[in-house]
Amino acid sequence: FVVQLHSGGKLADMNILRRTGGRPWLISAVEKTEPASRVPREMVVIPSSTIKYTIGANDNFIPHPVPEERSVELDSFLIDKYPVTNLDYYKFVFATNYYPRDTSNYLKHWVDGIYKPGQEKYPVVYISLEDAKAYADWVGKRLPTEDEWQLAAQGTDNRLWPWGNEFHGTKCNNSFDRATPVDAFPKGGSPYGVYDMVGNIWQMTNDLWSNGTNYFITIRGGSYYKPDSSWWYVEGGPQALDKTQMLLLVSPGFDRSSTVGFRCVKDL
Repeated sequence: FVVQLHSGGKLADMNILRRTGGRPWLISAVEKTEPASRVPREMVVIPSSTIKYTIGANDNFIPHPVPEERSVELDSFLIDKYPVTNLDYYKFVFATNYYPRDTSNYLKHWVDGIYKPGQEKYPVVYISLEDAKAYADWVGKRLPTEDEWQLAAQGTDNRLWPWGNEFHGTKCNNSFDRATPVDAFPKGGSPYGVYDMVGNIWQMTNDLWSNGTNYFITIRGGSYYKPDSSWWYVEGGPQALDKTQMLLLVSPGFDRSSTVGFRCVKDL
């Protein structure tokens, strides 16, 4: 803010005041699932660990709440090997007749209530946080916290990519400008055998933040779309595991996007 004092038509004094937005704080809690009695075929076990990692935001448009360094103790849990696919979500819709109150952009990429032929293994997108949680509740799972997502992607050795410290464009969707099947890159798995963690679609987490005026969720992994026309866009392409991103929540219809999906976890 520039504050000026004028006297007799002349500038007598001026002050420049700088104010930043409030730093968000975590407002979400983890609602534990029913403990799993077995390991489903589509999930893997992430053993209990103390994870230490350094993380930073790609932009400072919204002051990020996460400290640069974290050390977190996590109990063991199960996580989906792959992001939730169009076929997975179709089974949910078919079984429950789920229909959100705000239908704007809901499953916008589907035609006549079903995914396009040949895209059953593509990650489901154009869903909101509410839609994702509805699916997770139906299958007896939940969304991962950012710490859980980090451990599943990185392991405990603080690597920069799920497969190691060097980036390999053949191990993920490397800005192809379109989504790919979730199992398209079998060499890009994490130390625990979790796939498609980076590059294909941003993945929602359970972490919900508020700065007093707005709500945000943490999303991870990057997406196939890499904008290059303006610095105002969220940076796309595969994102290293030391990068995080916040998604501003406006309304379910506005929040739905072609580049944001999710995977689930289950407690042990």
